[in-house]
Amino acid sequence: MSAPLLLIPRTRFGVASPRLASSDVRRPRQQSTIIGRNCMNRFTRARDDGAAAGEGGSGMDALSAKMKQQPFTIEFNTIAQFKAAREWVQANGGAKAVVLSALRADGFVGPEGGGGSGGGGDTLTLGVEPFNVFARLADGAMPNPVDQSPLGAHAEEFVVCHNRPENDADWEDLDKAATASMAGPDPAELGGLPGHVFITCKDLRWERFNVLVMGMSEEDTEDAARAFLQRLEAAGRTYASARGWDLASVGMSFHAYPMNTVNSLHMHVVNLARKGPALAHHSHKNMPLADVLNAFLPQ
Repeated sequence: MSAPLLLIPRTRFGVASPRLASSDVRRPRQQSTIIGRNCMNRFTRARDDGAAAGEGGSGMDALSAKMKQQPFTIEFNTIAQFKAAREWVQANGGAKAVVLSALRADGFVGPEGGGGSGGGGDTLTLGVEPFNVFARLADGAMPNPVDQSPLGAHAEEFVVCHNRPENDADWEDLDKAATASMAGPDPAELGGLPGHVFITCKDLRWERFNVLVMGMSEEDTEDAARAFLQRLEAAGRTYASARGWDLASVGMSFHAYPMNTVNSLHMHVVNLARKGPALAHHSHKNMPLADVLNAFLPQ
């Protein structure tokens, strides 16, 4: 069985997975620099690049630039940083004033965005400009040949998507870690399907574009967001089980805004038994699903 064709435009996708010790993925000597210095260099670059990109803007680039100047984006991969980002949004006017307005400004959201299970209100748009790939795949605006049967009953709400074939093929290539898939495929005799897939949702309401803003509006309570994430977790586990993966070695994570590259929800589901060097490359922004769920628990 050959892997389905990739439907995602070339972009910088990275896996989000449970945090791993640096020893979990072998890296060449030139990459084994002091963690603190790496973090500060990354923060400085994001701050300087973000300030230039966001100067005078009002859309998602401008908002991303502002947020990337905040300390919580240095290593945006823990519950503490996730909570700090949400607190920053609230302190700066709330999710609607800060994030929804930016999504509208760039055309990612409109009053008649394109439908989906959310229906009505502000929903993600499905046109080609801007091109929002996971929203288009979830709604059927572009074909998705990936087999959905491993999701079982969860296919009513969620959709599995694959990476580009060349990115899957590069999973062991350290030089291509920025774009490569984070895990290798199953053995050929088991079908050879990718070891890193994405699960998105058919609900195209703006509150579902990214985990950062879930549960932050009157229409989307924290209880509703938590229930949604629990269903998404169940979908990921059902999919991984159907693939024959060891559930103890499955990573399910997100790139929370502003560290995402696509403005529609996609959870990274990764077979860590076949992890590649790109996993460590993106470790600074891999936000585990478990941490996101814990952020919604009563204090």
